Amino acid sequence: MPLAVDTLERGGVNPSRIILGHISNTAVSDMTLLEDLLKRGVYLQFDVFGNPWQLKMNDKAAADAIVTLAKKGFSRQLLVSHDMCTKFHLTRFGGAGLQHIHRVILPYLRSNGLSELQIQEIMISNPSRVLPLAMATSHPLNQ
Repeated sequence: MPLAVDTLERGGVNPSRIILGHISNTAVSDMTLLEDLLKRGVYLQFDVFGNPWQLKMNDKAAADAIVTLAKKGFSRQLLVSHDMCTKFHLTRFGGAGLQHIHRVILPYLRSNGLSELQIQEIMISNPSRVLPLAMATSHPLNQ
């Protein structure tokens, strides 16, 4: 991951526009790496909540990593989402479903000390800030 960030930075990408996804397995193995990446200004996306095929990861470990990083002052660079790509993620087919983050993860984060402001940052403010859709003025759709 640091190599990818290095390459993007050399290419002129502002680290505050970089989102590193599928970060949950790394959270289990190397919190120091995650902190170092956050210090560079990137966003970390925890996006495998409720995934029935998580190999090394589980929801609690990812949520604990979010709590730890937020308490260290990084809540403005954390993102949380589902990674739903098959019908087996849906409750109808035995998966955790689309409500999983709101029903399970957010209450867990709150019960472990995250404030409503931190939850708001992670769930609303951060995605709004890092994912704006802006077209260049020279784009054909703007003409």
